[in-house]
Amino acid sequence: MRTTMLVNRNCRRARHLILFTLMVILVWSGGVKAAPDEKWMSYTVPAEGGFDDAKLAAAQAYAKSIGSAAYVLVHNGIIVDTYGDVSRRYMCHSVRKSFLSALYGIHAADGGVNIDQTLEKLGIDDKNELTPEERQATLRHLLKARSGVYHSAAYETPAMAEARPTRGSHAPDTFWYYNNWDFNTLAAVLEGEVGVGLFEDFKERIATPTGMQDFRVRDGYYHLEHHSNFPAYPFRMSSRDMARFGQLYLDRGTWNGKPILDAAWIDETSTSYSETGKPGRAGYGYMWWVLDEPLEGMGAYSALGYGGHTITVLPAVDMVFVHRTDTWVEDKVPYIDVFKLTRMLVDAQTGVPTDAPRLEPLTLDSITDPRVGFEPGSLTRYVGSYPAFENQTAEIYLEDGHLMVYLPEWGRFEASPLDEHRLLLEDWLQVVRLEELAGGDVHLVREE
Repeated sequence: MRTTMLVNRNCRRARHLILFTLMVILVWSGGVKAAPDEKWMSYTVPAEGGFDDAKLAAAQAYAKSIGSAAYVLVHNGIIVDTYGDVSRRYMCHSVRKSFLSALYGIHAADGGVNIDQTLEKLGIDDKNELTPEERQATLRHLLKARSGVYHSAAYETPAMAEARPTRGSHAPDTFWYYNNWDFNTLAAVLEGEVGVGLFEDFKERIATPTGMQDFRVRDGYYHLEHHSNFPAYPFRMSSRDMARFGQLYLDRGTWNGKPILDAAWIDETSTSYSETGKPGRAGYGYMWWVLDEPLEGMGAYSALGYGGHTITVLPAVDMVFVHRTDTWVEDKVPYIDVFKLTRMLVDAQTGVPTDAPRLEPLTLDSITDPRVGFEPGSLTRYVGSYPAFENQTAEIYLEDGHLMVYLPEWGRFEASPLDEHRLLLEDWLQVVRLEELAGGDVHLVREE
């Protein structure tokens, strides 16, 4: 029985290698560029990229049925299909962890950080003091979510907190638990080691070199909670920029021939060190998920975020797929449905690209924008601290001439005045108003 299993496994590996080799030949025969320049190019006629129109239409219909907000499918660096507004910045949720993994790869290669250092050596502690055994966890253990440190953490979901093991129940590198304490601590350590803020570092090292069109440093913020010293670091990002990040991994860390990330790090990242027991997500690497059915055999690995946000890299078929949901309004799509959609789009390639497929810049449909040209005068009139909905305190301030609103439970947003009392929060597309309530206090109120 064991011999049969090994033979079958080796046969599958051989078939995957043949498929990968054939795809490389087909890619080069197409003669098109692997990574985009300032603008994404898309197939004018997807059939010239080998894609079946009816199958692409069926995938779009399925995306609509499951509640997808947007997606991007890229083949050989060319956009095949998009759905929804791929320029809108949605919250990335836990996709942020894969962004951090990339920065660790860059700084580990240039000597800025040693991932085999222990927490003890780095002087890491938290509000509930770490034990001597917990202090022996290394950054590599944290990258794999195998630290054995089960301290409460910022941005934990109720399910994560409920599943968190008891402190001291597992030694470092002996047990996998999807651990926000590990992920948050990694960000703080990296900032301390390299002396650069995380979002500034991401922009300099990744966003700018890959030509991200929409990302700005102010699209990230720190979320600190009282029970830990280490904040979470949420990102907002557009689908088309997330696709560039996936393309960087697909192209083995280079961007139009320029090295950004070591290929060896990508291999380490996408190797599974733990079985997860989760449908479609067989293993876990360095803050990347290693996928199985329905994408088995494609070398697929994915950055995953709450609600169905994904960046999936599919090396064997030279594709990147990004999926988004509108978690601003609590829309969610199960990952297994996202993986099914991914498979439908992969299977839509039924032929080979022509030698010279016609390409054109990606065109975008504008989102509905309620701004009507109101001239607000001085933006300083809005600046201040205000009691806000859901028992928060909103901070409104100016940053480089931009009016910003910070809400601890939602993040920070650029705001555009609609009239003297109402503001549109960018990306969230939420309208809020400054309203005088009983007692003369001015509150920030969310419009329903």
